[in-house]
Amino acid sequence: MSQRLDSVHRPQSIFLTGGTGMVGAQILKLLLARGYRDIRALRRASSRMDLVSDVADQVTWIEGSLMNTAALEEGMHQADWVIHAAALIAHGRSRSPDLYRVNIDGTANVVNAALAANVAKLLHVSSIAVFTRTGGTQHIDETTEWQRTPYTTEYGYSKYRAEMEVWRGNAEGLSTAIINPSIVLGAGFWENGSSSMFRRIWEGLRVYPVGVNGYVDVRDVACMAVLRLEHELGPERMILNAANLTFEDLFARTSRLLDRRPPTIRLPPWATEIAWRVMRPVGWLSGKSPAITRETARTTRCLLYFDNSRSLQVPGFTYTGIDQTLTDIASIVCRTAPGRYQPQTLPFLPHHLDHSSVSGG
Repeated sequence: MSQRLDSVHRPQSIFLTGGTGMVGAQILKLLLARGYRDIRALRRASSRMDLVSDVADQVTWIEGSLMNTAALEEGMHQADWVIHAAALIAHGRSRSPDLYRVNIDGTANVVNAALAANVAKLLHVSSIAVFTRTGGTQHIDETTEWQRTPYTTEYGYSKYRAEMEVWRGNAEGLSTAIINPSIVLGAGFWENGSSSMFRRIWEGLRVYPVGVNGYVDVRDVACMAVLRLEHELGPERMILNAANLTFEDLFARTSRLLDRRPPTIRLPPWATEIAWRVMRPVGWLSGKSPAITRETARTTRCLLYFDNSRSLQVPGFTYTGIDQTLTDIASIVCRTAPGRYQPQTLPFLPHHLDHSSVSGG
């Protein structure tokens, strides 16, 4: 039985980073739907506001970046909670400096500002990329130790180092919590991130890699982020994962929902090793990240099974079924693809909203 919002501490002020991205926008909208009203959110001057345009006037926006300590201090002034959902997701060693600056140095700045502002609690949105990958079949839970291997991505390393900054803050007296979502499925900006998979299948994706990975609904990530703040659940990591699926299965399910032919060409490991080498000069010439990098070629061959048992112990939390998630996303793609894929967020389901007993004010 879920614990209701009126029986937990309701903060006067919340500060959110990453509020214009896919995950952050869902968190922001869930906070509003659950009755929170004093919300400040960080945004860069260049941030696209498409995902939050319908609620933007209900939030106080702080213009700046994770490198702007003055903006962080302004946003956290008298804040009770801080949700750190901002991160750079990129692949390839050429992006290492950007990944380190945003994900490591940026998180250090957030932690330092939270300590200085004496906030009550910091929730950090991490990733399953922080767990060691060996290249074979693995069963991973929160106790899986960190080790750098040939299958470690620069993004994963940057998020691991970001977690170390959060743990440093905890050691210095900051109350912290960490969530580790698997591959987050949602709507959003269809040209990048996991959302681009739906666009590629709609447009005729023909190939699939051999690996297995975990997947979770973006709405469940938002729900757990709020629950971990509303309840005293401790600082431990918590994996969020609704299902472990082969890429072949995921792509086939999605294809059926989009009324498209499923990909039929299996990419064995040797083929992906050739592909990233062929694509690398394309990236050099275009100045853009190639569709396949050495990192993506190697990580998509791993057979990764993530244990979600710790998350299922949280009062009031349940996962959205993967078929429901894919159905909801596919319906948006079918509706918006003819209109150039307008960015959207997913509508919340009853189990994301039934914890609230207040209407704001």
